[in-house]
Amino acid sequence: MQRVGNRYNFYGLNRSRGHGDVRKSIIDDRNTGCSLRFGDGDALVDMVRKTAYLEGFGKDLALGSYRMAEKYGHPELSVTVKKQEFAGYDPGE
Repeated sequence: MQRVGNRYNFYGLNRSRGHGDVRKSIIDDRNTGCSLRFGDGDALVDMVRKTAYLEGFGKDLALGSYRMAEKYGHPELSVTVKKQEFAGYDPGE
């Protein structure tokens, strides 16, 4: 996971954006263009790069969780407040 974190930092991306909708079978390999299975670090590193360069499914991920969930017809699955994602860290510390 350190390698994934390094990629997020390298491309200047927000780490709090997750890939939870993939596990709910709303988004599958046909949408992503690759297999995004839990534990597949290589696929995750590749998807971080695609998100940074807005390539393929990375363009959808770059929309943010609310807009992406809305695009796929399930805005209720986005864990947001006023369409804003939660920080992936505690800013108070």
